[in-house]
Amino acid sequence: MNLDQQRRYARQAMLPEIGAAGQETLLRTRVLIVGAGGLGSALISYLAAAGIGTLGICDDDRVELSNLARQIVHETGDVGRLKIESASDRVAELNPDVKVITHGESLNEDNADALIAGYDIVADGSDNFATPLCLERRLREGEEAAGQRRRRRLERPTDDRRARRAVLSLPRPRGGAGRRYLHGHRRHRPAGGHGGQRAGTRGAARGARESGAGR
Repeated sequence: MNLDQQRRYARQAMLPEIGAAGQETLLRTRVLIVGAGGLGSALISYLAAAGIGTLGICDDDRVELSNLARQIVHETGDVGRLKIESASDRVAELNPDVKVITHGESLNEDNADALIAGYDIVADGSDNFATPLCLERRLREGEEAAGQRRRRRLERPTDDRRARRAVLSLPRPRGGAGRRYLHGHRRHRPAGGHGGQRAGTRGAARGARESGAGR
């Protein structure tokens, strides 16, 4: 960060959850905000102030006078303008560090993949039912694809270290007696598995020795 950025973000960089490294990450992050209305206005304002490096704003609507009571990113002089234009102007005034990419269209099934492809995070500020459902399907598909990639890494590791990373990235399995469960850096063994059998065998042997010694 340059000196101006250090001053601008000093208060939040002091937080242990963020720090200087976290602020650097925010400055590299790309967020797509879907909708520049009531919800989108708050998202745009706060994310720009926080120093998100790139904000994409997706909306095809124009500012109306009735919007101004709740859509705080727009002003009276913006009535009649595209919301993405007035929102982009506010971001430039609020934080010149932030790059704004405008998308003058509504997100739908036909363009969703192309719109979200270049972003790390998608924030839904839309005011309809179709958009959240569209985004939820993409999220579910992405999670399924990520699960398949993790399974492939586990099945075809190139070395022990990569295999260990692959195992740790998988959800902890359920059931399966005798299987070792890796969770973080601690090992857990399921109750009733081979570990329990070995413990029972050792206990039985110890009991037999003590019985013999008593005779």
